[in-house]
Amino acid sequence: YYVSLFSMLVLLSCGTNTTNQPKSKETGERVDTTNATIVENPLDQYWKKYTFSVNEVQQYPAEIEQSLVDYLAEFPNYSFEEVDASLKRLIHKTGANPEYFSFVKEKLSLYLYDPNSPMRNDIYYEHVLNAYLLSDEITELDKQREQLILDLVKKNQVGSTAANFEFTDNSNRKHQMKDF
Repeated sequence: YYVSLFSMLVLLSCGTNTTNQPKSKETGERVDTTNATIVENPLDQYWKKYTFSVNEVQQYPAEIEQSLVDYLAEFPNYSFEEVDASLKRLIHKTGANPEYFSFVKEKLSLYLYDPNSPMRNDIYYEHVLNAYLLSDEITELDKQREQLILDLVKKNQVGSTAANFEFTDNSNRKHQMKDF
């Protein structure tokens, strides 16, 4: 009796999981196949109240920055695919306004890549850089710059081979990292 009751509970709980729902190829949003509507990516809720206008970024920079911080803090709760799709939409929305675009780009770098940031996260910053590289909102020269930064971000990540370097120990002997 208990085995069949437990099996039934497991089956019911598996049926309500939304992470296995198919996603729209264009937007990356989950598609509800029961009535064929698009379910919005919850990460996008942080940007619903904004118009992405020049006046907005000039009048409410602290509020926009706080929304960005809240947005970034949610990243660990979502898959990389959902984060990527949301970042692409954010970059596209800000791309119509160069001042807004620069503001968001600077803050993303500040929070995810600055060594003094408590939110620094090279993995998420790698996703930000990839989104910029796929974007039509930046020039080819800016894409080259972002690619160089991306190459730096990818160095010495957990699980990768550390870059070799040479150093001198206390007794003035030279060593290389690869020797250890």
